[in-house]
Amino acid sequence: MNRPRHWEVVASERLHDCAALSVSRLISRLPRDGGEHAFFRIDSADWVNVVPVTKAGDLVLIRQYRHGAGEVTLEIPGGMVDPGETPSAAAARELLDETGYRAAEPDDIGCSNPNPALFGNHLHTFVARGCERLDEVRNEGDE
Repeated sequence: MNRPRHWEVVASERLHDCAALSVSRLISRLPRDGGEHAFFRIDSADWVNVVPVTKAGDLVLIRQYRHGAGEVTLEIPGGMVDPGETPSAAAARELLDETGYRAAEPDDIGCSNPNPALFGNHLHTFVARGCERLDEVRNEGDE
């Protein structure tokens, strides 16, 4: 069986910094023949998604306008992991901020790369069981 081999990154140039992400051009060497090729990578802080379930077994979803889609979407809460914050703490914070619900402790159900062809970060997914409504939604600033 032919196993994929790692490409060597021979150069990296940051092209653009945005508030939530940066874009870089990588020059990588193909292990098979040494040819060099350009690729683009998007770097961002890690993200969290939370699947909140109430004590009654209802799923808590949010509706919000999303600029990427250009429409109001129905989705589970989530967001970026802040510097120095654990993914679990970010999940609890995003759940409370976006829904007003809190759970005892979100359960980590896995980590993946959201799109390994383009992104260099990770997506941590949690289930928050036994959620109770404690507060109002806190959409501050430009959220």
